[in-house]
Amino acid sequence: MINRKIKVIDFVDNIKTKEGDGRVVMKVSDEYDSAFKIITSSRKIIDVLQQARKLELNGEHVFPQSTEIHCNLFSNGSKEYYLL
Repeated sequence: MINRKIKVIDFVDNIKTKEGDGRVVMKVSDEYDSAFKIITSSRKIIDVLQQARKLELNGEHVFPQSTEIHCNLFSNGSKEYYLL
């Protein structure tokens, strides 16, 4: 799903998985309307989703939201995921 257009339908935060606490599960669909879930611990993605949730709580319609997931690959081999 990296570098592809997706639509974030909704998300649930503060999920505990075997990899750790504080994960987010996003319900998304791709350009072919195939629905699936993405589990992430990316602080950049989590921050954007939480800001969007605050807007929704204030009465603004945010979801579903079209976006793209991108990845930065660093020289030490670590990766950073973010939404455009």
